[in-house]
Amino acid sequence: MRILSIAEYAELNNQPLRFEQQPGWLSLLHKHCLSNTEARIYTQQGAESQSALPVYRSKQRILGLNLCRLEGLTGLYSSHYLPPVTDVAALKELLHDILATENWDVLRFSAVDEGGDLHRALTSLAGQEGWTLTCRPDFEHWYLRLDSADCDGYFAQLPGALRSTLKRKGAKVSSQFQVLFDCCDQPEQLAVALDAYQQVYANSWKNPELYPDFIPELCHWAARQGWLRLGVMYLDRTPVAAQIWLVLNGEASIFKLAYDDAYQQWSVGSLLTAFMVRRALNEDNVTSIDYGKGGESYKKDWMSGCLQRVQLECYNSATLAGRVMALRHAYLPRLRDRLLDRTT
Repeated sequence: MRILSIAEYAELNNQPLRFEQQPGWLSLLHKHCLSNTEARIYTQQGAESQSALPVYRSKQRILGLNLCRLEGLTGLYSSHYLPPVTDVAALKELLHDILATENWDVLRFSAVDEGGDLHRALTSLAGQEGWTLTCRPDFEHWYLRLDSADCDGYFAQLPGALRSTLKRKGAKVSSQFQVLFDCCDQPEQLAVALDAYQQVYANSWKNPELYPDFIPELCHWAARQGWLRLGVMYLDRTPVAAQIWLVLNGEASIFKLAYDDAYQQWSVGSLLTAFMVRRALNEDNVTSIDYGKGGESYKKDWMSGCLQRVQLECYNSATLAGRVMALRHAYLPRLRDRLLDRTT
């Protein structure tokens, strides 16, 4: 097993990864959201491929104890923690080596596939080592999977109410405004598109970004790689809706979206989504679209299924801090739930 910095990992990495596995993504996330922590990439070379587990290390003082945490390298903008590991056995072996080497009290992974390789590997290892493991819902994740990039077929199977909305609102908005849809996918176009996105975001219902420099840097990085699709809808040259998509290896991720509240009645968000989906299917030939974090009901109309992402937390029974955290976050909540069940 080797322990690498993100920069060292970037020099070694030559795999066709998803964007949230990319060293560039990990670097941005650590720089903006986790800068007061130590990022590490644990790697292990197998017979045919290299396994990697990105984590960060932090220390806290809780209940009079010095607590050492190891956490999967995810943050506010992460929708999926999917370490590039070949199978459950390789992942379990890498986890075992990490936890046998490191001083740790609590191990946490967020945005994990429920029942996925990491969930199964850590469940097996915790049972083997006598560690306490909790699994809690994190968020829902809507997705679309297609057999082929058949745009007409996809739109034909959308719910009738959504198809009617797109048709009616599209015709109505075209009769009232000069309508323009644009999608930036080149670095030299980005300044104008990013300004439009930020104008829309400022006029939307959304709270200001907690890390305001993250989105601009992400867009510049993704544009240089050829992965950015920044879509903007203009009415009479005013940007009214904007979406940031990332397209890589036949998969599209809807990363950020917003629309101007003043134009909500025109369903500008839905109209822009329809434009972006058509572009992704017709030009990028994607067969998979992920609709970011959250189980909002409107996503159901566009997607084909929903996954539950979970948070896994493992407590080290060999340390005092680990045992105290297990008592506080695992055993006492279970006892409380049982007592409540008896009284209802």
